[in-house]
Amino acid sequence: QEQKWQQVLACLLQNMDTYERPQLQDAKMLWDFLRQFSEIVIRKIEGMAAAIEYVVAKYYDLSLSQAQVAEKYKVASSTVGRNAKLILPLLHHYFKQI
Repeated sequence: QEQKWQQVLACLLQNMDTYERPQLQDAKMLWDFLRQFSEIVIRKIEGMAAAIEYVVAKYYDLSLSQAQVAEKYKVASSTVGRNAKLILPLLHHYFKQI
């Protein structure tokens, strides 16, 4: 799983190149938290990266739909939604950590 998490980070950073530094830092911190503390099993690298970007975009109230991020990462919108649903319950614990 560790190798997959590293691939998720590389994919995420490559696709979030237009974001501002604080947003990128939050994406990296969320990725690191998920990598260390979640029991999420990564099925598709791009799907997990897309979900992390989607969650960060929603946190910053950016107008980015699941369909838009899915198209960007070339995955199904349902994949983004499924992975986002795995991440969202963990955010409460994440924010308690920082």
